[in-house]
Amino acid sequence: MHIKTLIVESVDFQPAVESFPPEAHLDTMISISSHLSNVLFYKIIKIHHPFFYKYLTDRWEKRDMAIRVDMDGTDDYDKPQGTVNIYTKNISPRFAGDLKESLKKLIEYAKQYFEVGKVRFEGNKSENPDSDGKYKRAPFTKGTPLDQLGVIRLPLLKNIAAKYEAPPSLNVSNFNARTVEKILGYEDRNEEYSSGMIKLKDIPKTLLRLRNLSSGKLDALQRDDHVEKGPTHAVKNADGTTSIQAKGPTIYNMGLSRDAIDRYVGKLIEILQYCLDNKLDFSWG
Repeated sequence: MHIKTLIVESVDFQPAVESFPPEAHLDTMISISSHLSNVLFYKIIKIHHPFFYKYLTDRWEKRDMAIRVDMDGTDDYDKPQGTVNIYTKNISPRFAGDLKESLKKLIEYAKQYFEVGKVRFEGNKSENPDSDGKYKRAPFTKGTPLDQLGVIRLPLLKNIAAKYEAPPSLNVSNFNARTVEKILGYEDRNEEYSSGMIKLKDIPKTLLRLRNLSSGKLDALQRDDHVEKGPTHAVKNADGTTSIQAKGPTIYNMGLSRDAIDRYVGKLIEILQYCLDNKLDFSWG
């Protein structure tokens, strides 16, 4: 097993869900703004207005972002509602219709999950601060050129999306994943990274195995804490003396107690029962 495998990688044991529903991304403003950004660009503009999308991507490649979706400030990042700002920068007037239609579709999408307040349009920021040191935005009214639009504010007054409950899962280090695989009945696998799948039809057999594991079998999976040091080599110090120093990384293995193993078994039973109840395969990787 490679050193990077032990240190960097972790493994998720979970139901094999192809994609999470939108509700999974609509619990906090930081995830809401990111989700609505993806909806705007990839599900609306890219599909319905390909020339507008090409115009935007051409500007992105030049590091000139014409549209950016973000939450309003940072105070509400962990709250379930707030204001999403759609910042715009010098958008060509020839795409005014595309932007208007895209915004309309985005609002229609948001209304499935939120009570949406009155959308506000504001112009670009002034180049000079006012007497309070603030850079105020110019008004943006009907007839103002599109390239002077600075921000569209989309108030999400109330989050009415169903509270999403993520399916149970177990995340462990790649080192401990080898132990979890043994608990599941996959002994001495040679793959560098832990990954696999149990099909729905085989889950009852796996559940039966987990519920009947002997105490001796589980005790044998325990590991004591230990330190793995790399090879050593002699180093000559500035004062002429020689010292022995480690060459390469030192790995601190925190061991694995019987209590932790019992928790793994309990969580695996919970996950597999969820898969059985919801007609899902079980996977890890």
